Amino acid sequence: MLKDGPLSAGDIASEFDMSAPSVSRHLSTLKTAGLIDERRDGNRIIYSLESESLANCLSEFISSVCPLEQIEAKKRNKKR
Repeated sequence: MLKDGPLSAGDIASEFDMSAPSVSRHLSTLKTAGLIDERRDGNRIIYSLESESLANCLSEFISSVCPLEQIEAKKRNKKR
């Protein structure tokens, strides 16, 4: 949801079939992981995506799940 821009906690919570406190706990976990950021706007909390942190996290995950050597071996096998 945040890929298109910042959203308030209420806007995010309205998209899920769970309580607002449950959504807040999930957002807190993502913030602790450095994947999102928050700022206060009056009495609202606005969340935004930490794109670089997310990209680094995904890159590390992909590298651990499918190391470069495996990808290159698959490409070589397809050419044969």
